[in-house]
Amino acid sequence: MYAFRGLCRLLLIMAAVAALALTMSAPGASAQQGQPQCSDGVDNDADNAIDGADAGCGDGSDPDESDSPYAGIKFITIPLPLVTLQGTVDARGTVDVAKLQVRAQRGSTVDIRCKGKGCAFKKSRRIMITSKLRLNNLERKLRAPQSIELRIARPGELGKYVRYQVRRNDTPLRTDECLDQVTRKVRPCYVG
Repeated sequence: MYAFRGLCRLLLIMAAVAALALTMSAPGASAQQGQPQCSDGVDNDADNAIDGADAGCGDGSDPDESDSPYAGIKFITIPLPLVTLQGTVDARGTVDVAKLQVRAQRGSTVDIRCKGKGCAFKKSRRIMITSKLRLNNLERKLRAPQSIELRIARPGELGKYVRYQVRRNDTPLRTDECLDQVTRKVRPCYVG
């Protein structure tokens, strides 16, 4: 009889241990009943991050710990090329260019077009081997009506379009736009 009682106690203890083990291994085991997933202390989406440390949680009241499809995306900002023209303008609108320089990433292509009388060339293409490119052959007097267009781009990246229009009896007009990364067509640069 004592052996039978001992056996029953042993079986009850083993059943309790087994039930506890099943409860501990079940998802949401330590979760408090009725708590949102982002404050229940459990890794509900099995990504090794819990509650506030989980990318899927906005705050503790978020009912779903699942990650957004955008959670792993990293945004990298690459600055647009920079074009600098330094010089003087006289009363007739003639521009005496002291320095014309492009700053962009290595490997960028610089397409230059010059329109009007007195252009040193009509078209030119340069590949940047450093981050600075000085356009010495355009460092001269530019007289109206004349314009210089620069298209600076790298494959797969947003490019830069700059146009200087030399005008009679006025300062030159500069136009800045972007080049589409696929079509290379000039379009507005959107900010925001």
